[in-house]
Amino acid sequence: MAQAVGRSRVVGEYVVGRQIGSGSFSVVWHGRHKVHGTEVAIKEIATLRLNKKLQESLMSEIYILKRINHPNIICLHDIIQVRC
Repeated sequence: MAQAVGRSRVVGEYVVGRQIGSGSFSVVWHGRHKVHGTEVAIKEIATLRLNKKLQESLMSEIYILKRINHPNIICLHDIIQVRC
């Protein structure tokens, strides 16, 4: 669940920071794990704006990223779904 702590937004175990990128259906935020302090990129996707084909592509990308471990591919740490 998303919540605000001070001036920061918290999603799951992550404190959301500044915006570092954006696209047609998503925004990428700098984030930090609340306990470990690990810096991460948080991709916020407006899934309601995706048509069925794009939703299927997103699910396929998530399926692949959850299973892959390669030094040249970004690691998927967590998936958090928040209803807005």
